[in-house]
Amino acid sequence: MEIRGYPHRVEAGRRAHDPDAQRRLWAASERLTGVTFGV
Repeated sequence: MEIRGYPHRVEAGRRAHDPDAQRRLWAASERLTGVTFGV
């Protein structure tokens, strides 16, 4: 989780670059919060 030590640049994990996972996360966030935000 990169929560200890000095700050340094890290690469995002493989799943962070998955467009389908991004869409599912966005949809779940909107559904759970009741807030929609068009991008």
